[in-house]
Amino acid sequence: MDTCYRVLVAAVIAFASIQLITGQQLDIQKMYAMCQEKSNATDEELSAFQRSQSIPTTEHGKYSVLFQCLLACIFQNTGVMTKEGKYNAEGVYQLAKQSYMRSPEKLAKARQVVDICAKEVKNSEDKCEVAVIVANCTMAASTKLGLESV
Repeated sequence: MDTCYRVLVAAVIAFASIQLITGQQLDIQKMYAMCQEKSNATDEELSAFQRSQSIPTTEHGKYSVLFQCLLACIFQNTGVMTKEGKYNAEGVYQLAKQSYMRSPEKLAKARQVVDICAKEVKNSEDKCEVAVIVANCTMAASTKLGLESV
């Protein structure tokens, strides 16, 4: 499974966990639709993502800007990024605590991932760019430390 796809799945799982904990009704499809509209990502990009399980790229091999913005929106709505588009280390750790509450070993690794990315993720004015940096850092650090998805 592609690393960015795993991050997206983890974000959705985390979103579901937050919703269940806070007692709010879970509507992942509504969040996707809102983020798709907000980012102007096309149905074709979403379909391509679902088929290939990777972030769509342009003919020059760059990530689709619209899809980067979709990812940013999802990350902002799950606490991975702040509403201002910055990496939210404490928010990510809180999500990890929910995901790994029954595994102190995995939680310790997740804390390391958060700490690594807090140092490596350089916030920029472009929240869409930050989302891809966060996704790549999270998955690279998770792989290096042997931390699997939830």
